[in-house]
Amino acid sequence: NIEQDRLEALKSFIGHSLESGKLVEYVTYLEDQMREFPNVRHLFFEELIKIERTSSFAFLGLARTCAEVGLFGRAKSGLLDALNLKESHTKVIELLTSVLKACNENHEVEYLEKYKRGELKLHQLDALIKTGEEQKAPLSISDVEGEKDLRGLRYLH
Repeated sequence: NIEQDRLEALKSFIGHSLESGKLVEYVTYLEDQMREFPNVRHLFFEELIKIERTSSFAFLGLARTCAEVGLFGRAKSGLLDALNLKESHTKVIELLTSVLKACNENHEVEYLEKYKRGELKLHQLDALIKTGEEQKAPLSISDVEGEKDLRGLRYLH
């Protein structure tokens, strides 16, 4: 099954990236190689946050790719999770602001501003920002346009 092979290649790439301690370098490589395939990058980050939930790096990548493919609710959800980590706080807030503005969620932008000023606690912000149902169906790796072969990722050294 091609879809299963592609998913296994992504999982193998993630495992190797984490084991080698070169996650950032390998993800940079993946993003360069898959620039034209935001669905692949999105699925990569979805798989990565199943394993690596201690760094905002994975959540930021997930939010970027979700926004690219129009999954703004999922992008907001991932960024709210990243805020809980207290890491890369400024980057997370900047990206969340951009996502909220892209959705024309001006009232949510104001909630975020109140959070930044210390007028709202994180759990209050989390309750006020709606992540809601996505308008697009969930993606699968078979949604990838073209015939990019992902199996070579598992052999990256």
